[in-house]
Amino acid sequence: MIDPRTTTEEHFRQAHKTLQAVIDAAPAGIYTLGLDGRVESWSLSAERLFGWTEDEVLGRELPTVPDAKGETRAQGETRCLRKDGAVIDVAASTSALRDSNGVVTSIVVVATDVTEQRRLERELVQARQKEAVGRLAGGVAHDFNNLLTIISGYSQLLLCRLPSDDDARAAVEAIANAADRAAALTKQFLALSRRRVAQPPVVDRQSPSPGGMETILLVEDDTGVRRWLAGVLEQEGYTVVEAVNGREALTLSASSAAPIHLLITGLEIPGEISGGDPGAKLTPMKVLYTCGEDALGQGGALRPGLASLAKPFTAGALARKVREVLNGEGPAPASGGTA
Repeated sequence: MIDPRTTTEEHFRQAHKTLQAVIDAAPAGIYTLGLDGRVESWSLSAERLFGWTEDEVLGRELPTVPDAKGETRAQGETRCLRKDGAVIDVAASTSALRDSNGVVTSIVVVATDVTEQRRLERELVQARQKEAVGRLAGGVAHDFNNLLTIISGYSQLLLCRLPSDDDARAAVEAIANAADRAAALTKQFLALSRRRVAQPPVVDRQSPSPGGMETILLVEDDTGVRRWLAGVLEQEGYTVVEAVNGREALTLSASSAAPIHLLITGLEIPGEISGGDPGAKLTPMKVLYTCGEDALGQGGALRPGLASLAKPFTAGALARKVREVLNGEGPAPASGGTA
C-alpha cells in the first residue's frame, strides 16, 4: 500500500523542481532579499542578468550605481553593476514573503534589464529636441535672411551708384561687410543645429551685364525683400510683375497680356500655391526659387533639379542666376514648359 505522505512529498518535490525550472528559464532575473538587503536565494536567470553565481552573492548586497546629480528615474528602477563591470538599468518588481503569522521575512525581486529601452528613449528625446531646435533655427534664419537680403542688396546698389571718391563709400562698405558676416553666421548656426556642413560665404561685389526684355513674375510676401528684388531686376532691364501671395500670382499669371518668362518665388508663399512645388501650379514657365539655406542641400525641402538661390544673395548673384535660368542653362522648368 502506498503511503499518502510519501505521495504528497513526491508531488511537493516535483512541483518545486518545476517551479525552479520556470524561475531559472525566466527572461527576468528572480531572487530573494532579506530584510537587511542581502541576497538569500539566487536563480540562473539572475545569474544571466548580473553575471554572478549563487556562491558569489549569497549573503551579500548587490552593488548599485548612484544616479547622476539631477537625474530622475522611474519608481522601481535602479542602476546596477554587473560582474563584468557593465552598468545596466534595472526595473524591479517586488513581492513580500510572509511567515505563518503574516510577518514579512524576505522580499522576492523580479528584475528586468531595461538598459536598451532607456537608451532608445533618451535618443528619441534628443532627436525630438534637435528637431525642435532645427525648426526654430529655420524660422529665425528665414526672417533674418530676409533682413540681410535687404541690407546687403541696398548697400550694393549704393556702392554701384556712389563715386569712388565719395566719403560715404566707407560707411556703406562697412554695412555690406557686416551683412556678409551676419549671413555667414546664420549659415553656421543652421549647420550646427542640423549637423550639416557649412559652406564658406561667397562675397559678390560685381554687377552683371543687363538682361533682355523678358517679363518676370515675382512672388514674395516680405515687402522689403520684394521691392529690392524688383529694383534689381528692373535695373537689369526686365519687366517685373509683383505679387504678394499665391492667389495674386495666379490672378496676374492668368490675366497677363504679355507672356511671363520666369517665376521667382519662395517654397512657402501664403495663398493657394504654397507647399511642395509652387511653380508647378502656375502656367508653364521657368521657375527660380529663392529660399533659406535650410531648404537647400542635404535634407532640404527643395526637390533636386529645381533652380534655386539661397538667401541672402547679392544683386550680381541674382542677375546671373536669372539669366542662367532664362537661357536654359539651369534645371528644367517646374512643369516642363517654357515661355
